Amino acid sequence: MSIKPVRGLGEYRTHITDLDIDFIVRTNNGCVFDCRVDPKHFLRSPNFTKEYLKCLYVLRRDEDESVNYTDDDAKEFLEGLFETTITERASQPPPLPPHGRPSLAQYIFAPPFYYTLDVVDDDVQPREIANPSVRWQYGTRVSERFMDELRRWTKITHPADVQIYYNKPGDFLIKPPKRVIVACADGGETVYFFKRIPFFWDWKTVKPQLRRLEKVTAANVSPGGDARLCRVHRVVADGRVIHGVLMDWIDKKTDLDSYRWSMWMPKWRPARNRHLWAAQIERTLEYLHHLGVVWVDASPRNVIIDRAGNAWITGFESPHFTHGYVDEQNISSVEGDRQCLAKMKKFLSIEKRVDKVEF
Repeated sequence: MSIKPVRGLGEYRTHITDLDIDFIVRTNNGCVFDCRVDPKHFLRSPNFTKEYLKCLYVLRRDEDESVNYTDDDAKEFLEGLFETTITERASQPPPLPPHGRPSLAQYIFAPPFYYTLDVVDDDVQPREIANPSVRWQYGTRVSERFMDELRRWTKITHPADVQIYYNKPGDFLIKPPKRVIVACADGGETVYFFKRIPFFWDWKTVKPQLRRLEKVTAANVSPGGDARLCRVHRVVADGRVIHGVLMDWIDKKTDLDSYRWSMWMPKWRPARNRHLWAAQIERTLEYLHHLGVVWVDASPRNVIIDRAGNAWITGFESPHFTHGYVDEQNISSVEGDRQCLAKMKKFLSIEKRVDKVEF
């Protein structure tokens, strides 16, 4: 008897001028459906076309086209287009080890089914593609020389040796892995944060990112001090193809950007919290600059507050969230880091340099 799988939309991609959408639907039994919907294959289907364009405008963030229609509505619409096909093709549970956790390899290397959509007279007809072009290329191939360079400062781990931890059964093999576990030689386990390399990165992008993370990882910061950095402990690779890195797992409570918008809540008001975070951020930046490392993606979104009430800095790869905190000409510079720090201290209501705060 077939079991109806739980499904979820993964990556999706729209285009500025073309009206097609490429997207991935994953199921909780390890199947991947690589789908494309293109209005060129719609015939005499005005009602479907209208609904599809509404979905496209929301995902593409077009102006004045998304009234009463949300991202979740758009994603549910796309997933539902192939629901019957997904139920038929993804009916068996994935093989799992005794501990019940899937491996990173099961997520990364899941064999895809390729589909497109024909719509005739508003009737939806999924069609499997026999010889598809590769639309999503995961992992970045580097030279053996660069792999040797990585081995000098970190460990290389195959995706099959990394277990994914899911809190919710409905997320199983659907949500991107974040909390992962690696078995230790002594029989114990270590928890890490898996940071995946984006599918569009090439080796020219990956190399400087990892070299910057090497400097951060080599930082000799006392665990009990004010400076807290997210370091790399392992690189996840299959041969010469790098898929991501394993970093410190932080038991996250919030980030500074979320905190900014909840400062009116009484539990966030204590001045001691704000002074402690400002001190930790400032001293961490001073130490990074001493090492010749800049923050790069300087933003409150990359300041994580753990459940013990300490501030950690992350985001050393590329500038995604600097807008509004760093002037464009100062991105990825010491001056840009200081500019972001000054703005964060301002909304924390701390204008001057903060002296060390004892625990």
